[in-house]
Amino acid sequence: MRGARGEAMKDRRRLAWWTLVIALLVVLAVGTYQALHHEERRPVQSGAPAAP
Repeated sequence: MRGARGEAMKDRRRLAWWTLVIALLVVLAVGTYQALHHEERRPVQSGAPAAP
């Protein structure tokens, strides 16, 4: 049974690693997306009246 437990630990460690990698990629993608959109729409601010 010791081998089965070792495999389970390895799978759990691999799952944690992939979860961390995917979360990091999502954070980077969202940050890049927001940065690009802020660069495009800098003059327009939410809640502020549009300049004539």
